Amino acid sequence: MTRTLKYQIIKDWLVEQAADPASRKAMPSIRQIRKHFGVSLAPVTRALQELEAEGLIERRQGASTVTTSRNHTINKASEANVSQGTIISVFPDYPSEVYWRMSHALEHQARMQKLNLQMYKFDHTLDLDDVLRFAGSQDRCRGLMLTMGSDALSIKQLEQLGASGLPVTLCDHLFEYENLPANVTILSPDASMTAQMGVTTLHEMGHRKLGYFRNEPKTDQGDQKLANTLRTARQLGIELDKRAVFSTAIKSWSSSMDAAMELTREALPVIKELGLTALMYQSTPGAYAACQVFYEAGIRVGKDISVISGGDYEFAQYACPALTVMASDYVQMAKDAVNLLIDKPANTPALIKYPPSLIKRNSVCRID
Repeated sequence: MTRTLKYQIIKDWLVEQAADPASRKAMPSIRQIRKHFGVSLAPVTRALQELEAEGLIERRQGASTVTTSRNHTINKASEANVSQGTIISVFPDYPSEVYWRMSHALEHQARMQKLNLQMYKFDHTLDLDDVLRFAGSQDRCRGLMLTMGSDALSIKQLEQLGASGLPVTLCDHLFEYENLPANVTILSPDASMTAQMGVTTLHEMGHRKLGYFRNEPKTDQGDQKLANTLRTARQLGIELDKRAVFSTAIKSWSSSMDAAMELTREALPVIKELGLTALMYQSTPGAYAACQVFYEAGIRVGKDISVISGGDYEFAQYACPALTVMASDYVQMAKDAVNLLIDKPANTPALIKYPPSLIKRNSVCRID
């Protein structure tokens, strides 16, 4: 293997690392890179120098290497004779780690495709007319990426997107539609697989009496997750009593953490009466908040009761105990969302689902 090939492999690997939101804090160090590839200093230095010259990273003397800021990203892409057009990311102005991860990955992928990326934030209600006007004002708009949170698109809005003629990707979308316009692609976590993984994991750890907490707004994904949780439990011979399905009528933009705490407090008598040994929460913020309720009630999570949830968040690993979760690959979803706007293969399905991965921590214990 020549030195040039070594440095290019390292450079390509670092580009992939830069897609991870954690790269905003720190990229792998020179020592870590050398150990990972088993190489000398020269190819690592060359890879880092080229990435810095291209504006992807910033090397700070006496501190860690990080990816460059958002403004730097957009300005680099919009230089004369470089930009391949503009894409627009539309998402709720809501504090969410998922949105932060996806935004970082979108920016990274847009830069790799030499595209301008414009961010359009909305409060509570999406004004699609304004979004389309904004898109029409952009130079060579290549498409829209919409993140709707817990809200569905109306029939009128779907018709508007179809009539626009712009490629559209619906990222982390929680709804499905019978008549989806041909220019629209839905990207979403696989809710059914997440449910199956959660129940199967608890079954393998010896649990036979489960409870399910639906602490998020009602969505198609939420319905699928609950239905497949019940189906998988029946197939494995697990008891999931109707009274052990705890649900609350939370609305979009409401706090799922507050909802989970209130729902868990109300459920404590039923949990004790039914002798439940494990609980599945629809979302990890809800599971995290519920741990406070169990602590106040003298119930030890990971010992007296097991907790598992959907979606990984940075705080999940710092909970006490650290939470076992089923994680979705939002970084890959965001990268695909950009690529599909630029070059959508003819055989692309209207709905693309992303399978979960299990992250085992200490909130699930084995029982006899």
